[in-house]
Amino acid sequence: MTKLFFIDDEPILLKLCQLFLARMENLEITYFESAIDALTEIEKGNIPNLIISDIKMPKMDGLELLRRVREKSNLPVIFL
Repeated sequence: MTKLFFIDDEPILLKLCQLFLARMENLEITYFESAIDALTEIEKGNIPNLIISDIKMPKMDGLELLRRVREKSNLPVIFL
């Protein structure tokens, strides 16, 4: 099963993506409203196969998340 982290600070966009992506088979999706929460999961060892992230978010933006992920992994990241 492919693990995907979807990160966006806009709850309505998260909900729309949940509705759309829920139809996809063999995809385990975890939704986060902040890059900090997603990074915490990654640091715990819960490593996804792919991250889809907003760029502009409060506290930690998508570019900072990418920088921190790249310190430890070459994990693919797609920005919205």
